Amino acid sequence: MSLRRRAGVLVPLFSFPSSSSWGIGDIGDVKSMAAWLEGAGQRVLQLLPLNEMADDEQSPYSALSAMAIDPIYISIGAVPDFAAIGGAAWLGADLERLEAARRATSVDYPAVRRLKIGALTAAFARFHDEEWARGTPRSAALAEFVRDQSWWLDDYALYRAIHVREGRRPWPEWPDALRRRDPSVLARVRDELSRQVLFFQYLQWLADRQWREARAAARARGVALFGDLPFMVNGDSADVWARQRQFRFDVSVGAPPDAFSATGQDWSVPVCRWDVMAEDGFAWLRARARRSADLFDGYRVDHLVGFYRTYARPRDGSLPFFTPASEPDQIWLGETVLRLLAEQNCSLAGLVDGLQVFPQTIRNVRVREKTPLDRLPQVSVAIEAGQKRLGSSGRILVRYSGTESLARVMVEAASADDVDQVAAAIVRALEESLAVQ
Repeated sequence: MSLRRRAGVLVPLFSFPSSSSWGIGDIGDVKSMAAWLEGAGQRVLQLLPLNEMADDEQSPYSALSAMAIDPIYISIGAVPDFAAIGGAAWLGADLERLEAARRATSVDYPAVRRLKIGALTAAFARFHDEEWARGTPRSAALAEFVRDQSWWLDDYALYRAIHVREGRRPWPEWPDALRRRDPSVLARVRDELSRQVLFFQYLQWLADRQWREARAAARARGVALFGDLPFMVNGDSADVWARQRQFRFDVSVGAPPDAFSATGQDWSVPVCRWDVMAEDGFAWLRARARRSADLFDGYRVDHLVGFYRTYARPRDGSLPFFTPASEPDQIWLGETVLRLLAEQNCSLAGLVDGLQVFPQTIRNVRVREKTPLDRLPQVSVAIEAGQKRLGSSGRILVRYSGTESLARVMVEAASADDVDQVAAAIVRALEESLAVQ
């Protein structure tokens, strides 16, 4: 990305549905949002994470996968196989449920997911019989996608297929051989569940094709798409199941007492064993960075301070602690993680959120010369005690409000006039939206 001054907005994809989407903003709606942003003079659209969530979950910061796009964001009307079985007419009695989801003032996640997965299941049945079984060009395209993305898709699709067969029980409750990932058992189950595995691969293929089309449309309008890399995933996830040795399950990630909570926070996700992750060169984090760089023009790194030192809360109620424990190890870890994220040649923006006050030692860290970190915001001067301020000439900074906001202005070294123009454009859009309603 160019380092020129630009402004944009952060808005969750779920929050800007169109009249054609199914009760939730979807990938197809990115095109219309990009068109609006172009007209408003904005050049960045940042989204919250798109990672797949469990059926009973609404937070992408505790996802089933660090890699997979949630199928709930697939534009059903743009799926050729759904059109081939009759499109919306296929819904029959469910058409009224779809209209109710569209009229709802907030996202009815159970209803939307049920409608979409039902439609996608029927679409897949048509694809399997009319395309896959006949070896058509579309079946070849899916096969190519499966080969190209096997580095994350193989474990994900198998996990999802087993997860469904096991009644969506968490993987620690699966039969012992599946829980331990016995190779011979996994090979047998992959064969037994081959159609279900293909279904989850098909969903990711659809999402990928739609996403790349939306990204190309945004780029044509001069709008960059930024993502959000969550600090962790759910303990019941494809990633943790596949890398069990790299996580601690007797403690959970949280935040110490601060301005947001006098008792601190418990996020109920497992803690990384940083020493074990270091043994394979942090391969999982590298894979996540690779995936983010493949999908986005840039991305925000969630809870950056956690990559220096993670606040671990023992599940037995004993005293919390930081890992790594020593300041030198914390600094080494944070700089190592940032360096490997930067290696993907993708813009890293908004690196700091307001949930944590950086300790003085970490704030004092400076980007080393002649490393990939030269391209990163110098966070130690950008954030201090939750107060954002623009740095001196030559620094690359991204200004955010808190991530808890549903919409916020993002400005790269913007002037006060730029900010005023963005705010005025957002107000006009909200007024126009309310007028339509």
